[in-house]
Amino acid sequence: MTEAWVLLLIAAVGVVLFGLYLRPRREPEAPTFTDEREERLARAVARTVGCAPEEALAAVRREIEYAPHQPDETLVKRAAYHYRQELPERTCTYQDRARG
Repeated sequence: MTEAWVLLLIAAVGVVLFGLYLRPRREPEAPTFTDEREERLARAVARTVGCAPEEALAAVRREIEYAPHQPDETLVKRAAYHYRQELPERTCTYQDRARG
């Protein structure tokens, strides 16, 4: 009787693994830029803060939404500032100067 349970368990695990293998894989979609200005600003912010343009896109969109008529330089500075403010804080570890 226990051999039947073991075979049934192995078959069930095999079916689950086969189902996971056949499941369609979804790759994350790259964000699309709505216009040329947004793409240009996102790339400028990304160069400034050292990240990918896709990561800077949210900050750029927010700044364009708040002040669409501001010059590009102002939007880049504000988006870079707010992008840096939203980063998680780094944890600092202090070490004693004296050994031992």
